[in-house]
Amino acid sequence: MDVLKIFANVKMVFVVTTVIATAISLLCVKLAFVFAEEERNFVYVAGSQNTLLLALANDVQTNRKAEAEMQVRRFHELFFILSPDADFMKRQMEKALYVSDNTVKNQYGLLSEKGYFNSMIANGVSSEFQCDSVCLSEGNDCEFYATMYGKTSLVYGDKVIFRNLKTTCGLVSCDRDVCNPNGFKIVNWKIEDDSLLGIVKR
Repeated sequence: MDVLKIFANVKMVFVVTTVIATAISLLCVKLAFVFAEEERNFVYVAGSQNTLLLALANDVQTNRKAEAEMQVRRFHELFFILSPDADFMKRQMEKALYVSDNTVKNQYGLLSEKGYFNSMIANGVSSEFQCDSVCLSEGNDCEFYATMYGKTSLVYGDKVIFRNLKTTCGLVSCDRDVCNPNGFKIVNWKIEDDSLLGIVKR
């Protein structure tokens, strides 16, 4: 009789333990799905210092302006920050061309034909870029129009040449990927001003 009672108690403990373990497992699975669903409602956008900022997915449209500005800045960094190294230049230009249309490709082709990049390599010249501001407005045939104001400098061994830089372009939404996290393509890019600012001897 005592044996049967003990067996019944063990059986009861086993059943209760199994029920509790199953309930905990189901709760964990449910919480995992809830957490995964919540994570889908978040996206990350690049900030002004190339830091990732958290944004709600339903607020993505309100962050598009910030993403557009970052895309313009990043594109110009890729196109104008160069060192006298052929492989580095090639990588920078490939990244710049990936996020832009044929207007950028044509400008790159013109500079190549004039020997601009080969001259930089031959003379050990590096190019630097500073973005002062990006002005955005809503477009008709594209999501935004952008005007970028900045400066470039060509660093020689004995001097630095400073130039103004003003460009205009449109931004069209496209699929996001690793190489284009902001989801914008630069279109109709034009250099409006490339005037000489000054030359500083080193």
